[in-house]
Amino acid sequence: MKSYVFYFDESFHDRKILVNKNGQINAMADNSLESYIGVFWGCEKDELGANVKILKRFEERQKDRFGLTKEQELKSTIIKSTNYKYGIHSFNKNTLAFYQDFFEILDFISPIIQINAISKIEFFIRRAFENVKMPDYYYFNKNVFYYTLTKFMIFYHNIELLNSLYNIHDDNSFDSFRKLLLLNLEYILKAIDGIERKKSEINAYSQLYEVISVSTMKMDFAGKFDFCYYANFEGLANLLSEKEIDINFVSVVIDKEEKTTISAKQFCFSSVMQEDSKEMIQIRFSDLISGFIGRFLYALSHDKGLEEDKVGDIRKIKDNNLEEKRIISKEWFDLSEEQFELYKIMYNVLIIQHQEYWTCMTLSYNDEISCFFTLMRYVAGYREYKKFIRINNKLHSEYYNAACCEELQRHYASFYDASKH
Repeated sequence: MKSYVFYFDESFHDRKILVNKNGQINAMADNSLESYIGVFWGCEKDELGANVKILKRFEERQKDRFGLTKEQELKSTIIKSTNYKYGIHSFNKNTLAFYQDFFEILDFISPIIQINAISKIEFFIRRAFENVKMPDYYYFNKNVFYYTLTKFMIFYHNIELLNSLYNIHDDNSFDSFRKLLLLNLEYILKAIDGIERKKSEINAYSQLYEVISVSTMKMDFAGKFDFCYYANFEGLANLLSEKEIDINFVSVVIDKEEKTTISAKQFCFSSVMQEDSKEMIQIRFSDLISGFIGRFLYALSHDKGLEEDKVGDIRKIKDNNLEEKRIISKEWFDLSEEQFELYKIMYNVLIIQHQEYWTCMTLSYNDEISCFFTLMRYVAGYREYKKFIRINNKLHSEYYNAACCEELQRHYASFYDASKH
């Protein structure tokens, strides 16, 4: 039986998901990413020695490029966040060369990669609303409920609603929050009625309103929840099973993080170890993958073209510009041939080489990581650069937006398909 070893690191890691007294959720701060990203990469133990030599040569080249000493760590933060503003289009010369080298190495060594993209808001909601009970006559799809409520909280949260959430301490204060949540949904449903781009929202939020109205709920809530790392290892265990790799012959190595290690030890790995990334290049490589994905997602989710108006007073939601379609900035598709080819290598490494269902673990809400994968699929769908550049960049934005919408609709429909089995 073959033995394997996997290395893990994470990015955009909030150890606690909390609402503060000012009506703010830390996971939605301006400098935060709503998704937590955890990444494993692994290989057969017999291949590890050769792979480590390749990684060390890569690191030596890049330390020279960025002027680092031998003692300094090569971390994902070596690339400034401004390089990601419009994805690969924004990469400066050194960043482009860095990631060309990086993905060519991943393509060559072809490791097993497993990605965990967990919505922090959904995690918070699942903990806060875990005691939802429906009347016997009412069909209740929990995945639809959690997905819809998560999306609502991300796009339509406001200080009044979050203050009410923060102030829950007994049944009466929870009832006040529940009434305010229903009031928010009423105002939003009235405001978006008849708006073409909001058709799917009307159906989803109408169902959400009904569920909250007829359900009984109890909330054991103190304004915050410790983040749970179990999903990372559940995702890896599911992928191993899908690939018919015996988990008993798999070792896991984690950057020093005690709670992550405790979660790992709930599974039947042959060993679980903590190591310092300063001493182990394999963990630093996990950091490079998770940091790249996380910062790419941050740029996508904070693109100016996609920004919705912030919600102030929910009673004045109609004053917001709700009708105008939000489209990603055209600069994302203003690519040189080198940049275009890098997208294609990314597509090969992260999608073509990883066709298994459990390559990416999410909860119900997966919009951010879905848009990332759709971007790679969209660009790589043009086999030749000359065909790609024949299309106006603004049209690329439109086509990509349509592809994202189709993918999200398929994901939403899958909740109902799964319930039939």
